[in-house]
Amino acid sequence: MMEREILAQIARSVVDCDVDRTKELARRALEEGLDPLEAIEEGLARGIRSVGDSFARGEAFLPDLMMAAEAMKAGLSVLEGAVKERGLRRRALGKVVIGTVEGDLHDIGKSIVVTMLEANGFEVLDLGVDVPCRRFVEAVKEERPDVLGLSALLTSTLPRQREVIEAL
Repeated sequence: MMEREILAQIARSVVDCDVDRTKELARRALEEGLDPLEAIEEGLARGIRSVGDSFARGEAFLPDLMMAAEAMKAGLSVLEGAVKERGLRRRALGKVVIGTVEGDLHDIGKSIVVTMLEANGFEVLDLGVDVPCRRFVEAVKEERPDVLGLSALLTSTLPRQREVIEAL
């Protein structure tokens, strides 16, 4: 199979939210000697960006974006192993530290943001959910990110968000 064809099929499998097919195509890309970074950028990332664009136009919905993100993650699980094995590095556009503030356990939106940032070339440290202020402060000091993302769904967590901002 030709390189462009494999990359197009990987992108299509992400758009189709087909986890198994995405993993299979990622393995095939490696077997056929494709650069894993190119498979990530021109296959997986292209697919998730397409779904993101459809979402922005109102042609796709949140569940579509979430399922496409799962397909992308499945492909990444195959390709990132090869990236590490070969000592390759993805060129990061910047570093982002993100987490859901203390008192909030919701992470769907944050997970989508993380996936989209990674797909678009950012290095992301996801601190998880219910993250206390001190952990955000520690991560900023240790990681020196370009961007800090505070995720929250509940308005009751506004004081926690303010606490993090003031502590920095």
